[in-house]
Amino acid sequence: MTIATIRKALTGGVTAGVAAYTAAAADGIVDTRDWITIGVAVAVGLGLVYGVPNAAPADPTVGDSPYVPDLVASAEEPTA
Repeated sequence: MTIATIRKALTGGVTAGVAAYTAAAADGIVDTRDWITIGVAVAVGLGLVYGVPNAAPADPTVGDSPYVPDLVASAEEPTA
């Protein structure tokens, strides 16, 4: 468990909570049922985002890949 994983999960939980609160406050009243919905949204947002693994860091040698064209080298080559 790294700080990036925790930060990602907290961001997902806060985003879900803000979205749920915005929907709940649309009628101008936030009652107990709305707070339960907001709490569930935060918990689900935290859990789902925490469960998804972070992407692997980008490969710095991606320009050497045979599947990605080297645009810099091809731009420097003179065309006949």
